[in-house]
Amino acid sequence: MKKIISALLLVSMLAIGLPSLASDYVEFSAEISTFDDGVIIQRADDFFNSYTIGLSKQGSGKINITFSVTAYEESSVLGVSSYDVQQKVNGTWTTVSSGITGSVGYNRPSYSFEQMYSGTAGCEYRVYARFYCMKYTGATKTNGVYSGSIVAN
Repeated sequence: MKKIISALLLVSMLAIGLPSLASDYVEFSAEISTFDDGVIIQRADDFFNSYTIGLSKQGSGKINITFSVTAYEESSVLGVSSYDVQQKVNGTWTTVSSGITGSVGYNRPSYSFEQMYSGTAGCEYRVYARFYCMKYTGATKTNGVYSGSIVAN
């Protein structure tokens, strides 16, 4: 019985991990569990419920970047204030495009948008995004988040 359970666990781990190695799409998502009156709630903090950066290969070195953010509550301003694109050079991440203007939405609980980046086929890229939220009270917060990486084709 122990061998069967061990084999099932191994197959499950491989099924979860291997598709991402050969995929044309990589995604980073942040959510953490917190307790609120004994109930587990998934959220990043009191401003953000979650944020996601997805990268997908488009060919000819192009990468489609998808940003998605959900606020804890409807917000005055919500989105990505800016982002950087980094390329792995000799094992080190180097910023190749800095301070690219993102996009924000107004008076909404969630916001998503896409941007295209023209890189070089065969090079590995990741994104650093500054997710931004302004509550109706005027309070603001910016969370910096790295995406996973992808090799452009």
